Amino acid sequence: MHRTLAATLSVLLLAACGEQPPTDTESNYSLHRLNRVEYNNTVRDLLGTALRPADHFPPDDVSHGFDNIANVLALSPVQVEMYHRAADQLITDALTPLRTPATVIEAEALDGEAIAAAPVTTPGASLDPYAKNEAEAPPTRSYKPGARTADAWKFVSEAALPLPLTGLDPGVYHVSVRAWTERAGPTPVRMNLELDGEVVRAFDILAEVDKPGVYRVDVTFDRPDQTLALRYTNDFDTGSRWRNLLIDSVTLEGPMGATEPNPLRARIMVCEPDPANPAPCGRSIIEQFATRAWRRPVHPDELTDLETLAGIATATNRDAFDASIELALTAILTSPHFVFRVERRPVDGTPTPLNNHELASRLAYFLWSSMPDDALFDAAANGDLSETKRLEAEIDRMLADPRAHAFVDNFVGQWLTLRGLEAHEPNRRTYPDYDLALKADMIGETKQLFSALLRDTRPADELLTAGYTFTTPRLAEHYDLGGAGQSEAGFVRVALPTGRMGLLGHASILTATSHPNRTSPVKRGKWVLEQLLCSAPPPPPPAVEGLPNDEQQSASLRQRMEQHRSDPVCAGCHKIMDPIGFGLEHYDGTGKWRDLDGEHPIDATGTLPDGRAFDGGVELAELIATDPRFPQCVTRQMLTYALGSEPDLLGSNQLAATWSDDGAGLRDLVRMIATSDAFRNHPPQTPGDTAR
Repeated sequence: MHRTLAATLSVLLLAACGEQPPTDTESNYSLHRLNRVEYNNTVRDLLGTALRPADHFPPDDVSHGFDNIANVLALSPVQVEMYHRAADQLITDALTPLRTPATVIEAEALDGEAIAAAPVTTPGASLDPYAKNEAEAPPTRSYKPGARTADAWKFVSEAALPLPLTGLDPGVYHVSVRAWTERAGPTPVRMNLELDGEVVRAFDILAEVDKPGVYRVDVTFDRPDQTLALRYTNDFDTGSRWRNLLIDSVTLEGPMGATEPNPLRARIMVCEPDPANPAPCGRSIIEQFATRAWRRPVHPDELTDLETLAGIATATNRDAFDASIELALTAILTSPHFVFRVERRPVDGTPTPLNNHELASRLAYFLWSSMPDDALFDAAANGDLSETKRLEAEIDRMLADPRAHAFVDNFVGQWLTLRGLEAHEPNRRTYPDYDLALKADMIGETKQLFSALLRDTRPADELLTAGYTFTTPRLAEHYDLGGAGQSEAGFVRVALPTGRMGLLGHASILTATSHPNRTSPVKRGKWVLEQLLCSAPPPPPPAVEGLPNDEQQSASLRQRMEQHRSDPVCAGCHKIMDPIGFGLEHYDGTGKWRDLDGEHPIDATGTLPDGRAFDGGVELAELIATDPRFPQCVTRQMLTYALGSEPDLLGSNQLAATWSDDGAGLRDLVRMIATSDAFRNHPPQTPGDTAR
């Protein structure tokens, strides 16, 4: 990226953060913006949040097959605004007290004898059973024939129904009483709702048995143990007609609007301020948060600037202190030191080692697509991360961490173009068994194989020659494996049948390199050349038409393509691509085995440009696995991803030669890359370049 563009972007974001651009004349800056995956993972590990604000950012540009390449990860004013919005959301999520879920307690008349309490979310809250005595209305069954079969408390004279409550959290509760009346006399039934003998509200009960009413009121409980009561106050008796009150349930919901401490807050608020002198605590909070967010120690001048911006020293109460901290956090999360991985390097461009914190960040984003954890921070702070043995120990520790799934998801997902499958939709009429669940299993199979080879330090050529795979019951059925792979425990390792082996037998690859309604030998051949051999053919000439996607054809696909290849404009590239694709024709457009292309027998024979012949995908995979370009390509792909830039070709091939000569595994390649000079040093600087 040119110096002027990088400087413009840096000044833009620095200005948005209220900071000044660096004035250091002895170094300049390599800027590597966090992509969307890295941003989401970083705020997750920094704050503990479940929010994914970068899902709403613009898509990241892709170069060399990856979306983490520094010189195409540009920045626009729209993104700056999105960073500010995301910072606000993240800080609110981390610092705002959590709303406590309301407890629901319900008392019902059951069998005319007692009430039942059902506290939902607050342990210990309870309702005592209704105690019958002569002064209280005994619960009885509603006697009106045919009108109601449920039980109810029936007040046949003026009386109270006490509901002792214990263990409640103080606060406002919504109280609902389901009731009805048996009318008599000129006035309606009057019911008082009381708390500890004091009337909260009086209700006129107008509902009747065929349509009971629900009577609601908010009640404030200021102690854990209080007694709610329902009192019938206006009995009427003529000797032949009686006015009665019937209640079948009382429900309390609350406390409303109650909050509880936010566990994420403790990650940020590492101390409690002294009201008389809040500045030391504020400084500690800002320093610790900025150190982790910026992935390096904070310079005293930077810390002073943040304190001044936030106005910590002038905070006169806790609300003002919290507001000052929030302002400082916003500045930190919208700073270029957070949004970018910033590396200082000498102005003269001399290749020099990364400092320990820069190396820690580069390693963390390589293996975790996220920030360093405490252990890696400590190794950097101790100054021994640059020692090869300590660095190798950290690599092994990090690969064993669940966060290393991000390496498989993002490196393998892009190198092997699994992300392309996510947007690919085979024709459901041609492939009726294909659905989203099968697609997910296809992608999972390929990631499982790579993960197993990485975990067990198996050689990379086993990606192509593995006679086993990892399937779910659905995928096993797709592969026609019989009873194999029918475990319900997720992916299980199974032996593959004759004719299917390694990546070139994976339904994920075969589906992603097909058209929606048929296979594509061209796409499959091109994929092998580009992704496995790093020998991409040139793009097709303009205005060259492909084969029609007609489903009914009088000739096989191979015959039709050979006619197409007779065009001299197309022949050169197709001569290289097509034989590879033909070798995979036994697999249909979703990777299922087939012997016929419509009514035409499959011909999966072919010859590579070097004269080596094969018949079918297994023999083809064996030839690709022994091609010297394969380990070179695996190395180049992984090194490109690790650096976030195009590596030096000579250095990459030398690394590949050392790796393949040693017969080492995929895990060894990760170690070799992360301990290589290319990874541990600043890249050589070209004139006018400040970010790579």
